[in-house]
Amino acid sequence: MHLTLFPGPGDLTGAVPAGFDSAGLIAAWSSLLRVRDEALKVLEVARAEKRIGGSLEAQLHISAPEPLHPLLDRHHDQLRYLFIVSDVVLEKSPKGNGDTGLQIEVRKAPGSKCERCWNYSIHVGEDKTYPTVCERCRPVLAELEAVALAK
Repeated sequence: MHLTLFPGPGDLTGAVPAGFDSAGLIAAWSSLLRVRDEALKVLEVARAEKRIGGSLEAQLHISAPEPLHPLLDRHHDQLRYLFIVSDVVLEKSPKGNGDTGLQIEVRKAPGSKCERCWNYSIHVGEDKTYPTVCERCRPVLAELEAVALAK
């Protein structure tokens, strides 16, 4: 075991396609992680001020200038998972005087808490079969129930 070599990147991902922009991917993720760091700071202040209990109670309103806005917009569907919040509202802002122009505001997430994933959603309660879960958890529970019934 101790003499075994760790796998290299190519062993895990296979061959990198010709023309793949690895530098662009690294730059994009570096920017996303910098925004995440800022979001976590704002969330911690909101927790300390007792405006939210946990990050899943939060909806982040992010105002970002060029060139950051297109990057965030491209990943908009995944931002709530990256920041560990229930929702992210993204808007474009003009660049400030010498600063990044990034503004992050914490608000209470709208809707009710899903009893399965603890995310807040305005869709909790819409399904009569699963009235206490969100739109993401509903199909998972339906599939689990179908598998259980098939056995």
